[in-house]
Amino acid sequence: MHRFQSAEDGTLSRLLLIKDKIIFEDGIYHITQRAPGREVLFLENSDYLHFLSLLKETTSAFRLNIFSFVLMPNHVHILLQIKENNLPQAMKQVFQRYALYFNKKYERKGHVFCGVYRAALVNSEPYLLAASLYIHLNPFKAGLCKDAKDYQWSSVSLYTEGNGRSFINSRFILEFLDEDMDKSRDIYRKFLVRSSRLKQESILEEPKALAYFRDRLLKIIPKTISKLKNGQSRFGPLSDLEKKIEFFKRHKKKLRKSKDIAAIKYIIEQLKSRDYKVVDIAKKLNMDRTTIYRICNSSVSNKSVAERLG
Repeated sequence: MHRFQSAEDGTLSRLLLIKDKIIFEDGIYHITQRAPGREVLFLENSDYLHFLSLLKETTSAFRLNIFSFVLMPNHVHILLQIKENNLPQAMKQVFQRYALYFNKKYERKGHVFCGVYRAALVNSEPYLLAASLYIHLNPFKAGLCKDAKDYQWSSVSLYTEGNGRSFINSRFILEFLDEDMDKSRDIYRKFLVRSSRLKQESILEEPKALAYFRDRLLKIIPKTISKLKNGQSRFGPLSDLEKKIEFFKRHKKKLRKSKDIAAIKYIIEQLKSRDYKVVDIAKKLNMDRTTIYRICNSSVSNKSVAERLG
């Protein structure tokens, strides 16, 4: 665990690097977790309900903002925002407690989940909308339902029908589409139908699956996406990350410790995962391409990279 705070004004002091995850307050993350091999996570309706109960408790205890989720038989997706640097603790609360419940109930031993959860940083409004649609389409793409909006174990009904009160904050994304919730849900329903025709790879197998999905989404609903891209952003994490990048550009010669190099490397990897080309990353970070390649090459020593930064 490293805290990225080498420079004097502390602008990066709230950015945390934990097992290759870049974590910071107000960050929005697409969480994925799965069962090992051909195992399943849920066998009965009561299992789904128990997981949701744990998620609700954790949301309150750790001040999470849950936007969307889907519980599939062998994996889960959760789209959330953290208010503090407590994502690892919050996810441990959910997944560890559910694993204990599952093993006890079914009198089994061994791992319930396949290693550490994945947490992909969501850094723009279009990406956030794409992530929500991608999550809600999972059951349809897996053949578990004939219509995505009919799947029971997801937050989709809050986006399409607005059924009752919930600990899920669907308004945050819906308000991007229209301030009138009835109109917004109507738009979302149409997006769900149109995006259901898009090819959708599994993000569990292909890390860039969501990026591919977003790019295809851009082509079928360009006016809405363009509005989200060019309008005044209400997306805190995006501006926060941009500030951190600007801070890095100003102080990069002072960021020479191994923990700094690790954090810089992960920022580069995050940009690459968002389809930035090396030439674009070099321009954005005010670095040369050779240095970026060297940082991304784990066989290169931190000392060598630090020398290049200097």
